[in-house]
Amino acid sequence: NMNRTFWICVVLGLLLLGIALPAVAHQDSGKQGSKAAKFVDEKEVESNRWTVKTLGGIVYDVKSSDAHPGLMFTMSQFILSAVSKANGRIVWRRELPGDHGCFERIDVNGDSVMVHSKKDVLVFSCKTGDLQTSINSVGSITDAQLVPQGPRQPPTIVISEKEGTTYVYKGGKKGASVNNTYVAFGVNSSGELIALSQKPYNLYKLDSELLSETLIKAKLNISSEEDSSLKQWIKPNSNQFFIMRYNAAEIRSLTTVSFDGKVNSVKAATGLPKSGVYISDTIVGINSDLRAVNGLMQNLNTDDLGEILRAFPLGDKEFAIQMEDLSFHYITGEQLTSKWKKNEALGYINQFKFFEISEVINPRRVAFHHYMDSLESMDGNIFNIPMKIVTRLTHHFSSLFNFLVNIPDLVKEKLRDNENAFEKDEFGFKKLLIGMTKTHNTLLALQSNNGDLVWSLHLGKIISSIGLLASPKDKVAFSSFHLLEKGGATEIVVVLSTQAGNSAVIVLDNDKLVQRHHDQQRSRSDGMSCRETC
Repeated sequence: NMNRTFWICVVLGLLLLGIALPAVAHQDSGKQGSKAAKFVDEKEVESNRWTVKTLGGIVYDVKSSDAHPGLMFTMSQFILSAVSKANGRIVWRRELPGDHGCFERIDVNGDSVMVHSKKDVLVFSCKTGDLQTSINSVGSITDAQLVPQGPRQPPTIVISEKEGTTYVYKGGKKGASVNNTYVAFGVNSSGELIALSQKPYNLYKLDSELLSETLIKAKLNISSEEDSSLKQWIKPNSNQFFIMRYNAAEIRSLTTVSFDGKVNSVKAATGLPKSGVYISDTIVGINSDLRAVNGLMQNLNTDDLGEILRAFPLGDKEFAIQMEDLSFHYITGEQLTSKWKKNEALGYINQFKFFEISEVINPRRVAFHHYMDSLESMDGNIFNIPMKIVTRLTHHFSSLFNFLVNIPDLVKEKLRDNENAFEKDEFGFKKLLIGMTKTHNTLLALQSNNGDLVWSLHLGKIISSIGLLASPKDKVAFSSFHLLEKGGATEIVVVLSTQAGNSAVIVLDNDKLVQRHHDQQRSRSDGMSCRETC
């Protein structure tokens, strides 16, 4: 009776532990989920349903504000975000209307940040992201500018329309207007409004209340290129305008116009791709030349990230850079090191496939099967009964001893956030969500249960090494990828095709397909390698 009581107590204890541990783990996962949900603008995880919010993929403009030195403001095609310089956390994020084209330029002044499209001008609070002013233009906007005002004064906005009207908007009301069109506005270091008119390209200083003109210089010699098919792109900074004329393939001219009227033609830019020019207050970097400026690129691995896509100066030894793999880096300090990065490729994925993660081999399960095989190997002879009893008792006592010894480790395993554990999602699956970006050169893998980035792989180095691009102007125009089972393993097969008609099939090793290579600071692609191409 005492032996029976002992074993009943042991069995009941095991049942209670079996019930308690999952309950504790479930309670802990609920706490982790609610904690993750507090990082609202970047990641929300609740009941195994998750959302990852990005800056919008490709970033077109980045600005900082003297009034809010801890923030930077980023503009993608239809998303305006305020980002903490300290840790890269999105403070607020606004999705913008896409009815009248994309928003590409940010203008920041005081507590106001402004963006505009061809028809809309939107002004938000730098601190909260609340909408301060919304203007819908009748004509097509060529440019709009926030003009500095005194503290607690409503923002003054000057808007110029292609149809020939320029007007002031302040305090919710339309003010003075003139019958003239300006292609670009800027504000000099004294807070004065500078305007560049359409041809014949006169440079003026404007009164921001009455729009009266003071001529700085007439008929600027900006470009001798008269091809009407060329597009024109103008970017102001604190002391000059950059004026680029280009076609679909290359830059035809790049000119700088300082606010005092001096004109300079940047000959080195002619013939380069549009994305190959990076502009700051002090330099015009051409392609890889920017990399040499103050050792800017010394701490970024271009083999994994590709070349610079865009660079944005934010202050003295302070830059925001987006690479070809769409990773967005904040670089600062005396050594110009990357303080943090955001993987914006997550906001630019257009192909998805699920990869099911196989169950990891469980030693306890192996031991159990070995025990069952031992029993089955004994025939039904009556003389084998004592051996079966001894084998069974030995197995159970061994299992109980191992369980009691490993209770602390089992509890820790249940309660800790294991970085390398792949948990089942709410449907009972262990899967990776693998995606390819619209840029046709980056693969990513996310965990299906919480959206964590497991690994990312930029294919730029592989594309370059196999000579896929026919010329510097050629680029990948089509991509597709497939998960193929072969010999019990799964391969990733990527198909690429370029504008010039070249094609390639790339087969990637999968030895570390489910190994985590991502942390908060960087993502490495050393777990994936190119096995063969054709």
